[in-house]
Amino acid sequence: MNINDTIHKDINFGRKVSLFTFLVATLLMLIFYFTEFKGTIYFVFLYFFTALGFNSYIFLKLAISFFKEVEKRSTILFTLFLLLINIPLGILYTDLGFKIYNSIMSNY
Repeated sequence: MNINDTIHKDINFGRKVSLFTFLVATLLMLIFYFTEFKGTIYFVFLYFFTALGFNSYIFLKLAISFFKEVEKRSTILFTLFLLLINIPLGILYTDLGFKIYNSIMSNY
């Protein structure tokens, strides 16, 4: 396996990770919102920190490749953007989760 195959696989994997983490976070938030099950918030936090660590690892791996592989920079940069866009979404979902959780707790 040469370096171009490895970079191509890392780029595809980074895009899949970005999409997967976004979809799972959205699904968890919707489950929490519609069921109002208080225990979901703890699973969401566990998922959030796990996804943050995993996305960070993929991001760093691609960032290193960005500086090494000049001809693939635009493709790598787009994948890095997809991974970075999950950060504000994760913060938004966390804030929304706290608001929903506080709303549920204040009703009891």
